[in-house]
Amino acid sequence: MKNWKKSAIAFSLATGLLITGTAITTIHTTHAAPNTKIVSPVQQQSNQATIKKIRNLASQGKTVNSEKFGLQSKTNDIVKKWGKPDSGSDANHLYYDKKGIGFIAEKGKVVKIYSGDKSYWDITYKEVKQTLGKPVKEVKGEDGVYLTYKAGKNTLVFAFYYNNEGTEPSTLGEVTVY
Repeated sequence: MKNWKKSAIAFSLATGLLITGTAITTIHTTHAAPNTKIVSPVQQQSNQATIKKIRNLASQGKTVNSEKFGLQSKTNDIVKKWGKPDSGSDANHLYYDKKGIGFIAEKGKVVKIYSGDKSYWDITYKEVKQTLGKPVKEVKGEDGVYLTYKAGKNTLVFAFYYNNEGTEPSTLGEVTVY
């Protein structure tokens, strides 16, 4: 009887997965434990769309959460629109934690943007490589893996920090455009 129940449960689970088109994948995150997640084809398509959007905005010198501001924007204009930046900021380093963004400037103009938008949190290393192809450069550092792509005349870097075991890239943590 026990084998029959196991077979019935396994069959039901497999049938349900086939009918819904849902795949089960394991994604290791930087949280307390590895995270097992159900990723539907819809979510995968959404992630691909977000990756393409990131690349397209980077070619314009912008990020998903930089709104109208991008490379060469005046820091004074950012402060006028968004208000005083967070503590730790100065004339050449504007940080807005609630927006998940930081601007690095030289002579009052943005030269680099760091973005940690929450729309990145489900994007995997594998999805970026599948969507954008082989990067110009891939660096495996002490804290994570960095994929560098050209986006028009700009450079786009995807930062994937290591999982708890320190062996595999987790989901996308940050994007840098310069």
